Amino acid sequence: MDRAREALGGFRRLTVPDVLAATPGVLVQSMAAGVSVRRVDRDALSDRDRLAVSRELIAFMYRSYFIERIYHADPHAGNVFVSPDGQATLIDWGMIGRIDQRSSMRLLLVLMAVAQNDGHGLAKAWVEMGRTTPWSDIPGFSQDMAALVPKVATASLEDLNFGITLTSVLEKATRRGIASCPAVSLLGKSFANLEGSVRCLAPELALVDIFQREVPRIVLHMVRETASPQQSARRLLEATLAQAGAAEQLRALNDDIANRTLKVQFSEVVPPRSQGGGRSGLTPPVALTLGALALYLDHRRRKA
Repeated sequence: MDRAREALGGFRRLTVPDVLAATPGVLVQSMAAGVSVRRVDRDALSDRDRLAVSRELIAFMYRSYFIERIYHADPHAGNVFVSPDGQATLIDWGMIGRIDQRSSMRLLLVLMAVAQNDGHGLAKAWVEMGRTTPWSDIPGFSQDMAALVPKVATASLEDLNFGITLTSVLEKATRRGIASCPAVSLLGKSFANLEGSVRCLAPELALVDIFQREVPRIVLHMVRETASPQQSARRLLEATLAQAGAAEQLRALNDDIANRTLKVQFSEVVPPRSQGGGRSGLTPPVALTLGALALYLDHRRRKA
């Protein structure tokens, strides 16, 4: 809650209560002004206040998912209080979710594909976020998403139930043999509850519109993060290790050639599906490349 309060610096209409006491079973927080959005009289709020607080709530959650990567996992209508002056308080942070950097980036691609009405792009990002199985039908899943995305790309909260839509995507992915990322279930619960809360205030809003406004800020943050000294040091270390590993493999290959113990195995290429996803032997192009390299190194050794 303290971390969320710090992240609210750019939001004028949102607050998070102070923590008075916290144990593994009990959370005591300061009072929140107003009433639950479920009990709010929309006519008592001006359209300006009603829409402004709804947009800020959605934008804050997007930044939680993609920038902070720690988020309120249960923002249902009972956990969002709104006061008559158009201020909102997000209470009860007893359930939070966390998402790693790579999954967060993949999920961003999923939502960007939805915003751009690109069902095939959604399918590609979803598969990369999860994993395939020996019986995966990726072309079929792409067709499923191509049929689904146009129905939700521009829908308002009056016409769209995100929870049902997410469940539909999960079901189609499972039916097509694609294992979805485990982080999706809790994040989807958070997103569906957020949608329900905002629907109480501003059902005419479209989540995609607000997402598109937030994308530049989110992407800029990710670019800065990628260019940070910590990330640069990690990439340098990974490249150094990869180079050292390649040098060791080449040295071992040269030793095998010198000792005349090098063996190159050729085997039939069998589609992964019929092999249960197991690996076969070297494919002909790889085997030929290794064979050519072996002959070249042997020739160099003889000349020396």
